[in-house]
Amino acid sequence: MKISGLEYKDKSNFVLNKKITNDRVDSFSKEMDNSFFDKSKKDLKELLDSIRKKGNRIVLTKNHSDVVDYKNLVKQYLKRVLDDMYELNKCSDTFNSRYYLTVETIDKKLQELTDKIIGNEKDNISILNTLDEIQGLMIDVYK
Repeated sequence: MKISGLEYKDKSNFVLNKKITNDRVDSFSKEMDNSFFDKSKKDLKELLDSIRKKGNRIVLTKNHSDVVDYKNLVKQYLKRVLDDMYELNKCSDTFNSRYYLTVETIDKKLQELTDKIIGNEKDNISILNTLDEIQGLMIDVYK
């Protein structure tokens, strides 16, 4: 069955075979990258704020479940930073190795924090010190 009457009488509204210039494509790509970067930066800042709040809670409660939540937030942060970094930079191996070393150090510090809480070490200064080291390393990864 053929449906008729669907043809447009005025074809001036259609753009046929319009050539898109590289400048327009580059401009669009840059805008998309900037938008992605701004949103990513905002999300990372919010995640860091959540990590700081959870760290403060750990100092007050010294509760193992808070440490687990803290570790999960740190993992989310690192995954996000490293995924975004890979997408934006497509880094070389030497550049990546610096970040992997930092991530390993963060993992060790998280384990140290967990051990302190589980071992009932109630020294607030020691716990705060470990939390500060972890947060400093996370900021280093982002830079």
